[in-house]
Amino acid sequence: MILDKLITLTIEEDDMYPSIQAKTWLHVGQVSDLLDIVLDYFMKR
Repeated sequence: MILDKLITLTIEEDDMYPSIQAKTWLHVGQVSDLLDIVLDYFMKR
């Protein structure tokens, strides 16, 4: 699942964290329909 890969990339790639945060998670956080799904997935990891 792409969400799993994005979370893994965010956690494991320290150098890329600022870019991932700005380009991906900032936009995902603005979509209320996705926010609950993403937060649930984070909690399960």
